[in-house]
Amino acid sequence: MDVAGRKRAILIGLLGPAISALGFAWVLLGSATDGSPDPATFRYFLFSAPHLVIGIGVAVSFVCIPLALDVGEASQEDLEIPVFEAVEDDEEEGALLQDPPGAYTWLPK
Repeated sequence: MDVAGRKRAILIGLLGPAISALGFAWVLLGSATDGSPDPATFRYFLFSAPHLVIGIGVAVSFVCIPLALDVGEASQEDLEIPVFEAVEDDEEEGALLQDPPGAYTWLPK
């Protein structure tokens, strides 16, 4: 595997933990600056924005880490984006624009 594929795999794999770290930093910053914190109830941990960001980071990790492993094992040919060529014949292009036989066509009055 080349260096670009490894970088891509590392970036994909670190996306979820990076989001969780952002939420954790938000929790720390909020607890350091808030003079009267909310009571630590189940509802507080479930619905406060920093804790939701941590949860989203964990959920993204469940998706991105297996994806990063697949990208890390893939060959360079598998990672290339396919390029589709346009139809150049006028006959083929016209055939694509025509209605198939028996198709209903609506004509306004």
